[in-house]
Amino acid sequence: MKSFLYFLSMLALGTVALPAFPQATSFPNKPIRIIVPTPAGGPIDFLARILGQKLTEAWGQPVVIENRPGADTIIGNEVVAKAAPDGYTLLATIDAALTAHQFVYRKLPYDPIRDFTPVALLTNSYVVVFAHSTLPVNSLPELIALAKAAPGKYTFGWGTLKTRLVGERLSIQSGVKFLDVPYKGSAGTSAALFAGDVNFTIDGFTAYKSNVGTGRFKMLAVTGLQRAPAIPNVPTFKELGFPGFETGVWIGMLAPPGTPAPIVDKISTEVLKILAVKEMKEKLEGLGFELLPRTPQQFAELIRSDAEVWGKIIRDIGLKLD
Repeated sequence: MKSFLYFLSMLALGTVALPAFPQATSFPNKPIRIIVPTPAGGPIDFLARILGQKLTEAWGQPVVIENRPGADTIIGNEVVAKAAPDGYTLLATIDAALTAHQFVYRKLPYDPIRDFTPVALLTNSYVVVFAHSTLPVNSLPELIALAKAAPGKYTFGWGTLKTRLVGERLSIQSGVKFLDVPYKGSAGTSAALFAGDVNFTIDGFTAYKSNVGTGRFKMLAVTGLQRAPAIPNVPTFKELGFPGFETGVWIGMLAPPGTPAPIVDKISTEVLKILAVKEMKEKLEGLGFELLPRTPQQFAELIRSDAEVWGKIIRDIGLKLD
């Protein structure tokens, strides 16, 4: 009895070391799966497979990529939101799934803020304003001036929810209304621009990279904190007087809600370590990705702040989807 009371007194004083989350020290001891809520071959899938291979090498456990596309990433996201919180099921998804869907879709099977545990911000894809080569402008301010002179005349092509919202934000800041034309993904918007069916698009750089230098389009502005290494002659939105476009389309890694912090930190540390390798950094930057390392706490704050921004824009334009 005395020894037990002594143990309790030492525990109260914090002098007894108890094993906290013993599963974290042995993690991982079985295969891990990364859910990708888009089809194979896309940017998220590409990035997840690179990381999966490197994590397998680092941990000695298979990391399997499982594509669960559909419903604007909602199907795959839901798998992780409802998975066991043990670190063995992870999600690689796009920002809109966490920062815009809750304001657009009337019914979601999960709460994008509450039902995920942020692990690491992976990459940010540059979003660029692409103008058709025949449009008589050579800068974003010139495009704005042209559109102001003829409201609703100039067509803006978009292929995803996020690129539409970037265009809406530009419209709000500039006070110009464009005639927006929806397409299915970057394949649709780029084809429309090349054919001259729209005057300009706002889209991810990677979809247009192979056509840079062909004279089929002009690049007027790019998102980011600084100019993109792959297109150093293109100014950022901020340089041109349009703040708030520091991120383009980012990809993040998340875990189910309630995943223990030591496991989250272990995964995050390893992922960020992989992304910091010079060869990896150069490879991703060459493909139009920007690396923005964030701790789980910093990533959580980015999700919250971006959700506030895009939520306001969505409410202002009254966008709702079933």
